This record gives sequence, structure tokens and C-alpha cells, in this order.
Amino acid sequence: MWQDIMKTMYDKIKPSIKRDAPDLRQAWLDYFVKYNILESMDEALSEIEFE
Repeated sequence: MWQDIMKTMYDKIKPSIKRDAPDLRQAWLDYFVKYNILESMDEALSEIEFE
């Protein structure tokens, strides 16, 4: 279930990251900071019941 959630998130964010960025890792980090991805993920995951 965790992998499915992360794959879905990755697939949604990936088109927003410029592939020709000088530092691709930094481009991902900047996106996460700009859109508060970690906070949003934390809130969403806290509502999921893992079985």
C-alpha cells in the first residue's frame, strides 16, 4: 500500500519537474518545499488506516 501511494504521488509530481534542470535532485526538493508536500503527505497518511 505504501509503495502504491508513493508511486501515485511520484506520477503526479513528475510532470511538474523540469527534466533539464541543472540539479534534478534540487528541483525535486524545491518543489516539495514550495508546495508543502511533506506536510500534505503527513496529513493524508495520518488519515489512512493500514491493515
